[in-house]
Amino acid sequence: MFRFVAFAVVGVAALVCGGCRDRYKDVADQQVANWKEIAGILRDVKDRDSMNEAEDKLLSKLDRFQEVSRQAKSLPPPDESTSLRLQAEVPAMQSALRDMLKEMERIKKLPGGPEFFERVQIPSMSQGPSK
Repeated sequence: MFRFVAFAVVGVAALVCGGCRDRYKDVADQQVANWKEIAGILRDVKDRDSMNEAEDKLLSKLDRFQEVSRQAKSLPPPDESTSLRLQAEVPAMQSALRDMLKEMERIKKLPGGPEFFERVQIPSMSQGPSK
């Protein structure tokens, strides 16, 4: 799982760090905020009833979460100076993603947890355009 976290953070950092301008940092900040919000919603899941509540909350926000992922995918690859400038964002990204994935793993172990994630597809990472 931690290998996935490292890969996800590097992938998103690479997407949001390139090309210059604040739009890369903005996308990174939005993605971190999304991951934190998702983790907060998932943290309240204790049983099937709270899963239903979390599902409603997540589905109501899913368009916004997916839009940030689309924005990250649409950015051109980073240039070196922008990548270096935004390295400071990586720890916050790692932490937010790790917390979200930790909650996801916890819920998967609950009765009904795997089915919950079949119904709710959480965008956990953005991948760049294929080359």
